[in-house]
Amino acid sequence: MRNGWYHENYRQAIEQATRTGGFAGSAGDGQVASASRADFAAAAVAVLTADGHDDKVYELSGDTAWTYADLAAEIAAVTGKPVTYNDLSPQEHRAALTATGLPEELAGFLVAVEQDIKHGLLADVTGDLRALTGRPTTPIRDTVAGVVSSL
Repeated sequence: MRNGWYHENYRQAIEQATRTGGFAGSAGDGQVASASRADFAAAAVAVLTADGHDDKVYELSGDTAWTYADLAAEIAAVTGKPVTYNDLSPQEHRAALTATGLPEELAGFLVAVEQDIKHGLLADVTGDLRALTGRPTTPIRDTVAGVVSSL
């Protein structure tokens, strides 16, 4: 089982956007086919408790690939306030992250992930997660709503 990206990776961006009306990154129009931790856990249960999975490889992803602009729209819909995504160059993004106190190495890693997103490396919707769980994956809006309600 190869888990894709998690909705929960965006908790900080959701919190920041809820507080300030925006968040920044450098992923451009790249898409993320993320899913919730609960979705990935349900797939693990399905594989571990049923026969027929030997020697199989599952590429797990959410049912819908979304952009950071889409995430901003979801946050706005849940909060009822305007939210924007500010797309930065990789250099600007790295500088912004280190200005907040992040170590240079971590900032570099985060910017590299954003560039991978920009180039489509997290965009594939495989259908494997849905097939294993027997249900649609959790929409990003549900995670946004959960984070916003916890603030």
